[in-house]
Amino acid sequence: MEQKTSPEQLNQHITEKFLQELINKAVVETATALAKTFVTTDEAAEISRDSIPKSLASLGSSPGSGSVLRLGTGGNAEWGDEVAGSGGLDLDDKVFFGYSISGAVVTIYASEIDGIATDETEITMSETDCFAYARRSVADDTMVIVAGESGLADTSEYKYYKLYQFTVTATEDVPPVTTVVLAKACRPFSIEGLPPIPAGAYSGSTYALMVNQVGGVPVIQWVETEEFACP
Repeated sequence: MEQKTSPEQLNQHITEKFLQELINKAVVETATALAKTFVTTDEAAEISRDSIPKSLASLGSSPGSGSVLRLGTGGNAEWGDEVAGSGGLDLDDKVFFGYSISGAVVTIYASEIDGIATDETEITMSETDCFAYARRSVADDTMVIVAGESGLADTSEYKYYKLYQFTVTATEDVPPVTTVVLAKACRPFSIEGLPPIPAGAYSGSTYALMVNQVGGVPVIQWVETEEFACP
C-alpha cells in the first residue's frame, strides 16, 4: 500500500531544503570573499621585493634544514643545525706546560724552562690552591710542578713560575663533586728567561747581569759586583 506524504511533512521537507541551500550559498559567498583578501604568489614576491632589503632577500633560499641560518658553500646562506664546539688554543700536550683536567686533578705535561726539564705531573686543585706553578730549586737547579695559592713569592730555596689559574668549585654532595675550569693561562708557550738567581743573592751579596765570553760564545751570567767594582 503506497504511503502518502502529509502536507506538514511536505512543508518541513521544503523548509529544510531551502535552509540548506541558503546555508550553502552563504558559505560559498563567505569563502569567496575571504579568498579575495589573499595575495597571490606573484603579489607576495612583489611585497617582499618592496619591504625586504636586497642584502637579505636571498637569505635562507639555499637548500638545507635546521633552525640556524648559516653561511654555506659558495657563500650562500642556508639553514642548518648548531653544533657545539670549542674555540681558541687547545692547551694540551701540543704546547709547553700543556694541561688536561679530570675532576679535581690537573695533569701538567712535561716541558722545560731554561733547559731544565719537568716531568708530566698530576696535581690536585682546591678552592685555595687553585694555581699551578713550576717550582725551581735554587740549590740544584731542578724543577717540579706544584699546586699553590695566588702569589707564591720566591725564597732563598725556590723560584716560582706561575703557569695557570683555575676556578675550582665543589658541590655540597657527599662526597662533594669538584669542578675545575681554566681561568687564566699565564705562560702558554716555551719559557726562556734569565740564568737562575745565585744563592748568594738571598744572603746579601750583590750581583749584576753581564754578557761574558765563554769559549768564544757570549753567555749571560750573574757576576758579583765586587769582582769588577771600580776603585
